[in-house]
Amino acid sequence: MKPIDFCFSIGSTYSCLTVMRLPVYAREHGIVFNWRPFNVRTILVEKNNFPFANKPVTAAHCGPSSTVLAIGS
Repeated sequence: MKPIDFCFSIGSTYSCLTVMRLPVYAREHGIVFNWRPFNVRTILVEKNNFPFANKPVTAAHCGPSSTVLAIGS
């Protein structure tokens, strides 16, 4: 099987959850992943896209939702 590119953003809560599980999954299934980090902040700045700017309610719920995901695993 050809290696699979795994693109992940450093600092992303979702990437963090995946990174913690990926080595075990790869070993169990005999899959090789090419780890491809990227900086999502650079992309957001280039696109003038700031997802939580002027959205205090959304920003307030960012941290707790990632905590629930990590605990529930």
